[in-house]
Amino acid sequence: MTSPASFATDVAHAETLGWGQALVLCNPLMTWDPYVMLAIAGQSTTNIGLAPFIDDPVLRDPAVLANSISTVDDIGTENGTLTACVDIETPS
Repeated sequence: MTSPASFATDVAHAETLGWGQALVLCNPLMTWDPYVMLAIAGQSTTNIGLAPFIDDPVLRDPAVLANSISTVDDIGTENGTLTACVDIETPS
């Protein structure tokens, strides 16, 4: 993955082209911290939505996830989004 600054430049360019969302991958072994990337992108954008593509509440505590996307939202222009999915198995 590119550097955080390069990602921010790409997101700003995508915003000028009319894109509505910028998603970043979440893989702690292969990429930069996704929330740092999104926060830096939020400083150079105004309308594009910023979100992690998929994050895992097993690898990253849900409270940390909420705090991280809140930081993205505060640094940017309130354009951070986090969608959580929880799979609950019921006993048969």
